[in-house]
Amino acid sequence: MKIFRNTPLIVLGLGLAQGAVAAEPGLYVGGGLGQSDFSGNIPAQISAAYAGYEPFRLDSAAIGDDSDGAWKLFAGYRFGSWLGVEFAWHDLGQAQAEYVLTEITMMTPYPPALTQAARYDLSGQSLTVFGEWDFNDSVSGILRAGVFRTELDYDEVSITGTPYSFSNSDDGDLRPTFGLGLNWRMTPSWDLRLDYDRINGVGNRFAFDVDTNGRFDHVDILSLNLAYRFGR
Repeated sequence: MKIFRNTPLIVLGLGLAQGAVAAEPGLYVGGGLGQSDFSGNIPAQISAAYAGYEPFRLDSAAIGDDSDGAWKLFAGYRFGSWLGVEFAWHDLGQAQAEYVLTEITMMTPYPPALTQAARYDLSGQSLTVFGEWDFNDSVSGILRAGVFRTELDYDEVSITGTPYSFSNSDDGDLRPTFGLGLNWRMTPSWDLRLDYDRINGVGNRFAFDVDTNGRFDHVDILSLNLAYRFGR
């Protein structure tokens, strides 16, 4: 996974101000930066859709870029020392694919070769329940699970051949998500958190209608986050 290739570091010096304390009930907010990784078999889906299809034959299909920068904002509430709930808004960047078609009949105005570029933009909101367990007075581990409401925008344009473009937005699909976190309580109010999250089954399998532009088996996100706890 090509993670954190372009991720800037968040300020670490806040941890020098005060001693760490155990997690307590209450509200917190935060945000972070990281990188996403789109895992799937989009080329195989395109190949299956074009098998036996006329008037075009698929010559090749490939993912050109399957990772991008990502960021998120979140707010959560701890009900006790170990149980809580968190809502987050995510921007997971883009994945890109390219495929080449050849005309096999004379029934369309397209030239013999047509190269298509596809772009997937993913964002959305998550709602998760988490459990947190202390390793010591300042470091804890987090397990979370919940749902992710995906907003997947698809754009397709011709690179060669007759000019062509197509766009579609697939919003509102609820997908399962789960994740792990490693939290450092730097001060009584500030936490630094390393998160790994996975969203399962993003999009719909590639086919010839407006809402089936490609399905990713899962999308992974690794992020470094800073959180502020109220009431300390």
